[in-house]
Amino acid sequence: MDPRPSLMSDLFRMSAKLVVGGIIVVALIFFGTMAFVGGIAGGIAGAGDGSRGKDPYVTIKGDDEAEKTVLRLNLEGPILAHPPREDGSFFFDDNATYGYEMKEDLEKAAKSDQVDAVLLYVSTPGGTIHGSQAIHDGIKTVQAADKKVIVYVDSISVSGGAWSTAGADMIFADRGSFLAMVGVLGPQLLQFDDPVGINVFLGTGVDTRGGVKLNWIHAGKGKDFGNPFRAAEQWELDLWQANLDQSYDMFVDHMVTHRGIDRALLVNTLGAGIVSNDQAEQYGFIDGTKTYDEVVAHLASELGTEEDKLKILGPRKDYSSPFGRRLSEAFAAVVPQADASARLSALCTDLMSKPLVIWQVHLQNMCGE
Repeated sequence: MDPRPSLMSDLFRMSAKLVVGGIIVVALIFFGTMAFVGGIAGGIAGAGDGSRGKDPYVTIKGDDEAEKTVLRLNLEGPILAHPPREDGSFFFDDNATYGYEMKEDLEKAAKSDQVDAVLLYVSTPGGTIHGSQAIHDGIKTVQAADKKVIVYVDSISVSGGAWSTAGADMIFADRGSFLAMVGVLGPQLLQFDDPVGINVFLGTGVDTRGGVKLNWIHAGKGKDFGNPFRAAEQWELDLWQANLDQSYDMFVDHMVTHRGIDRALLVNTLGAGIVSNDQAEQYGFIDGTKTYDEVVAHLASELGTEEDKLKILGPRKDYSSPFGRRLSEAFAAVVPQADASARLSALCTDLMSKPLVIWQVHLQNMCGE
């Protein structure tokens, strides 16, 4: 048999791979260069007129003739403290809010002569305690500068959402929102009772004589705590319970202090339950039910102006670094699915590694059982 067709076929496939690889490399270089040039051009343009490139905000609504200016910040998705990676080089998750980043935005708003008040747009199932507290601290910084913070809840603000926004001047929720839920969630511990083997052929299940048990705690001994092949010992459960009880007491104290909600009502009646708009207003979690436009009109009134004389700003994302976020976007544009599962895994790992104030159902849907 003549070996040349096979050889030619192999050479063709190899050449094709080299060509495709070359195209991808060229594309990455091109997009990276464009990001670099775009960053420089934006900086030069900003330097030319003294505003663009230096202004930390972009206009969402209104014009320069407006009498008052409001900064809108979006608190959306689960609340974490920091991004999984903070070097600006790869794939920030737009589906999460990072508490310390928002705290920085709030601190800048407190100092800015452009900002008269802050509108916090909220749609969150909660998240980490320290991320939520960071946002709360940022709100207090704005208020210390004698500027109001008004919250608009779009559909959901539970657990860490309630923690984050409790200190705002006013909280309004749109119709049909999910609200409240004051509780702390610990780890889920699966226990395989008397395992006899791992079912390799029919899946990844474990064969047991006693079935599977779940210990879910509602915080160098016990190093293998969480090992599903042994029962969690009572002292381990007690340690975690004490940790979560402390976090829960902090949460209750936070809501009592900043929203004036009765402690006995929180602990003995509501627990970690979700309430409707009317109940939330009755108990003090919100100050009323309003649409987004109604909240904007209310904020204009608070500032002593008309809605059509109000300008709403949003934070300008910083793409100035040639090897920073713009280059990340260039890579994402060429390989749009790049490590989406890894990003979700990192987000879930961060969430699962500490006591949480988050809606259990959302956590299960996002990260699995």
